[in-house]
This record gives sequence, structure tokens and C-alpha cells, in this order.
Amino acid sequence: MNRMIWRDDHIFAAPDCPAIDQQFADAEPALHRLESLIAELAHCHEPAALRALLRAIRAQTKGLTELAWNSGVYGYNRLSRNGQDEAAKTLLSRSTRLSSRLAQISKPVTLFWLEAAPALVETLLQDPELFELAHQVRHQRELQDQQLGLACEQLLEGLTVDGLQAWGELYDSLVAKLMPQVAGECM
Repeated sequence: MNRMIWRDDHIFAAPDCPAIDQQFADAEPALHRLESLIAELAHCHEPAALRALLRAIRAQTKGLTELAWNSGVYGYNRLSRNGQDEAAKTLLSRSTRLSSRLAQISKPVTLFWLEAAPALVETLLQDPELFELAHQVRHQRELQDQQLGLACEQLLEGLTVDGLQAWGELYDSLVAKLMPQVAGECM
């Protein structure tokens, strides 16, 4: 029987590759820079300065999001081949923690887009670098009445790491240990 093999070596060489550790180490100062950029958001009122600040926040967020996404995809790909791959489980856990932390840190930006005056939002979204956010921002503004306060939203983002995810990891771990036989061959 031919087994399909995922080609993911373009993402990382191995789940315990030193490049991964270096990228996660580089993510820490990047998260701190992002926090300081977001802190400036409350004090920035000039549209041109806001535009520049939101561009910087977006650029900083993009790199961190790519790391979280790529490491998560890589971890899931490795686990789809071998559900007992501890290095892949560790990488997936690191990816999830980074995603959750990034979501917590970025929550004030989401609230900024929700609370800003409609004319200011439309002016900012005309910027070519911010334009790709237009659909998401408009959709979030339509659902604004369902939004909680900053502290509650950050708490909910933080709980995603320990709540449902923990049960998901337990399920994945148990399912990975099952070795069904198909046509006499262990899968």
C-alpha cells in the first residue's frame, strides 16, 4: 500500500531543529516590541501618526503570526504521521502558547478598531498596507455588541491554552496510541 507522505521540510528541518528554538527565542523580544507599540496606541490621535503606528503593529504581528502558524502546521503534519512524536507535540504546544499570547497582546488593537470613530476607521483603511484588514474590521464592527471588555477578552484568550486545548491534546495522545489493522497491516 502506498502511503502519502507530507513534504514539510521547507518549513523546518526537524521538530527539534535549532532554527526553531532560535525563532521562538527571537519571538520574545518581538512580543515585547509589539506590546510597547500597542501601548502607544492609546496616546496617538493624529491620523498620520496612527497610520504609521498601525503599520508598525501590523508588520510586527505578521512575523509572529507566521511563526505560530508555520510551527503549528509543521507540528500537526508530523503528528499526522506519528501521533507519538514528542518533539512535534512540544512544538505544537509552543505554537499554541505563542498564538494565545499574541492574541492576548493584540486585543487592544482589536478594541481600537471597534471603538474608533467610523470616519477615522475608513480613513485608516484606505492605506494600502491596512486595506487588507478592511473586511475583518468592518465585520467586527458589525458584531460589536457581542464584544466583551479588554480584561474579559484577554482572560478568554488565555484560557484557550489550558481549557479545551488540554482535552484536545489528551484526545490526540490517546488516538495516536491506537494502532488499527487494515488488511493485516498495522496503520
